[in-house]
Amino acid sequence: MELLILEGNEFDEKAADIALAQINKKLDSTLGFATGNTTVGFHKRLAENLLDKQVDISQFSTFNLDEYVGVSSQNPSSCYYRMNEQFFKPLKLRKEQIHFLNDLSEQENLQLRCTQFDKQIEESGGIDIQFLGIGLNGHIGFNEPGSPFGKTTHVVDIDLNTRESKIPVFGSLDNVPKQGVTMGIKSIMKARNIVLLAKGGSKANIIFQSLTGPVTQDIPASILQLHPNLVVILDKAAAQKINQ
Repeated sequence: MELLILEGNEFDEKAADIALAQINKKLDSTLGFATGNTTVGFHKRLAENLLDKQVDISQFSTFNLDEYVGVSSQNPSSCYYRMNEQFFKPLKLRKEQIHFLNDLSEQENLQLRCTQFDKQIEESGGIDIQFLGIGLNGHIGFNEPGSPFGKTTHVVDIDLNTRESKIPVFGSLDNVPKQGVTMGIKSIMKARNIVLLAKGGSKANIIFQSLTGPVTQDIPASILQLHPNLVVILDKAAAQKINQ
């Protein structure tokens, strides 16, 4: 594990540099992304750098970690909408470059969509770098505490604590979806490289537990300790327990 403690623009710049180096090394790279407050600056900085440096962006492909069930991609609260605004649209990526479990209806066969998503990852050659955020309870994607480590992409009932944390996004708890789809722990761990991003003092305890405690399904992110190519980027507040 490589641990980096960076502040402000340096935090986002480092994450962007890692992604940019991968694309420069392999133009048809496959990158895995995660939406959330922590990754907004990174996505915007990466898009800016790709354009400023005139990198060939016609060949790489993207896969996103998770999405809500029953939320339109036109809804500003959806993962797709945010990713589109931060990254896809500025780069004018083609539809075939973007892989996203978006516009999911409760009436459709959700598990079939998940299985097809895993097949698309496999057909792409696998994910070269998976970028992740982390929840206050240690969830990665929508893999909540207790999630089996052997799961691939699947449908989940979203934990109440996680739903409550999304009230600022959706406006009220009633508006926060109760179901989502997510790449499973097994799918995530198949990535050749993983970059975990965390900011803020509210993440300090769970970062400490995830990176230094036992590997347990009670803290899904703890499995990342076992990945051979893990980079963790924290700001000082998120790293405060580790520094002690």
